[in-house]
Amino acid sequence: MKYVLSKHLAFLLTLLTIGLFFGCGQSPTPTVACLINSDCAQSQVCIQGKCATVSLCQAQADCPPGEYCNQGYCSNLDELDCSDGNDCPQGYRCLSNGSCQAGAECEFNTDCCPPGQPTCGKTCQNFVCVGTECNIGQQEPCHIGCHEGTKNCDNGNWTTCSATPVMPTDICDDLIDNDCNGQTDEGCPECTAGATQECFSACGSGTQICGEDLIWGECDAPTDCNCSPGQTTSRECEQCGNEEGNCGPGEVWIWSGICLSQGECEGNGEAETETADCGRCGTQTRSCGTDCIWGEWTGCQEEGSCTPDDTEQRACGICGGQVRVCGENCEWGDWGECEDGGGCTAGEIQTQDCGLCGQRTAECDNSCQWGAFGACENEGACSPGMVDDQPCGACGTQTRFCLDNCSWGNWTVCDETGECSPGDSETDDCGPLTSDGICEQGTRFRSCEGACTWSPWSDCAGAIFPELYDTCGNGLDDDCDGTALNYPDEHEPNNSCYACKWLGEDPEEVTLYGTFDNVDDLDDYYCFNGDDNSPPVWCPWCNEKIQISLTDQPVGMDADLKLYQGYENCVNGEVLDDSISIGTDDENIEWVETNGNDDAVYIIRVQSWEDYNCYQPYTLTINGLR
Repeated sequence: MKYVLSKHLAFLLTLLTIGLFFGCGQSPTPTVACLINSDCAQSQVCIQGKCATVSLCQAQADCPPGEYCNQGYCSNLDELDCSDGNDCPQGYRCLSNGSCQAGAECEFNTDCCPPGQPTCGKTCQNFVCVGTECNIGQQEPCHIGCHEGTKNCDNGNWTTCSATPVMPTDICDDLIDNDCNGQTDEGCPECTAGATQECFSACGSGTQICGEDLIWGECDAPTDCNCSPGQTTSRECEQCGNEEGNCGPGEVWIWSGICLSQGECEGNGEAETETADCGRCGTQTRSCGTDCIWGEWTGCQEEGSCTPDDTEQRACGICGGQVRVCGENCEWGDWGECEDGGGCTAGEIQTQDCGLCGQRTAECDNSCQWGAFGACENEGACSPGMVDDQPCGACGTQTRFCLDNCSWGNWTVCDETGECSPGDSETDDCGPLTSDGICEQGTRFRSCEGACTWSPWSDCAGAIFPELYDTCGNGLDDDCDGTALNYPDEHEPNNSCYACKWLGEDPEEVTLYGTFDNVDDLDDYYCFNGDDNSPPVWCPWCNEKIQISLTDQPVGMDADLKLYQGYENCVNGEVLDDSISIGTDDENIEWVETNGNDDAVYIIRVQSWEDYNCYQPYTLTINGLR
């Protein structure tokens, strides 16, 4: 634009000049050649070197069909040529050939981009700026908060996302998470106060009670069976063994069903005992200890009086004798009949087994009677059939058996060797099955116990297990699936001055929904081309304004507004105007044009100072230089 006086004063003089020569409502008709208005007759003005009668106008509606309101009077378009944009009627563009083109947005590709930016993803086709973001007919999903919608390709540019805006609170019974807080219809009546219903957890069933607020209370079902994915544990099983478990789907323990590291016997509950035959129909026993290892055998107990098939004689009558035989139960049978002359002969010796394969003797006296048996002599070390064990190796055992001659046989080879030697210990890596995201491996250990079996593994120290779900926007891969959860808004990336979301030329009442969707999303930039237009002839004192409002900030957010004129000022932090309030109060900017040329690229910065919110957007309303 060309300025000699201020633009307001210049147009006021123009209005006064035209007012001196207004006509009778007819179209301007070229008559006499002229240089200035005074060269023409009264009620005429000099238009492009010709005198013409004019009709005054304030808007296009004041002119007849085919004529256009231009600089306060009606004129034919074919009478117009132009040197800049102010020479053409509203809705026309001055082309480089000096003609006014209706509805033209551009003539060259550079007209579609902000000043100083040669390329911007748009090209000029048939005087219309066509985007290169997408292909006509293309459609993609998009989000406003947690609400999904679609955006369509219109003339090479993406349209606004069709997703439902985020509401401050839920709308009851529509089954939609209107406020994007992860819950549906929360705060809406769910039940009748005092009513109960059965509820469930992964560990069992419980009961919920409806409160006075008509909302179901917490479920009292047990929850202590839950675990974290990748976690391992063990529990006791038969014979002091261990059964291993892994955390399975649904965060519930899944047990292997295999009892490992079992002992020799059942040491839990009632003590287990084992019995073996020994000696003269006797028995020996041993008991299972609490460590599930057999104790020592007892001595041979409850033996009988004799060895089966042994015989014993005694005198009876006059030098008579009678015999008895040892039965299979190791007890003497009844004495036989007395046989005269069957007694012993004086000086005769009889022997009898006794003790541990020993013998005792008795001598026949002069009256044909057997004397008393003497002491048991030449006994062995054990009773035939007795069993003896001793420890060996790593909690192993070896056995020997008593032979028929009451001597011990050789020890067997050491068997049932334990898993480890008491005092040994070992460590093992444990924890989640991945190291993605927040997950980290830990260490567990176990030691060898007195029974030469490994103790259960300790808890996994230092391990970090995955969470059930990602926390949106915190920048962390909480569930360790390799990606952090974010819901960037449709305007991203727009985190710097030169990456601003381009809104075209002087947007009118444009409403945008944006989010600070993660901990690193601290700024959103939007930009438009401000065209400093002349004031209308009927209001030369009217000023153009840029109006921006930031509303509906989510709870916990504190964002401010800043307005910059030009990229360089934006990069250098030279603010044209700003709005800074503490907390979620609305922010508003109303910047009034200066008396100079205010044509420029204007950049809006929405700056976050507090919490991010992955789901709930803020609302930004923009009116360009109008």
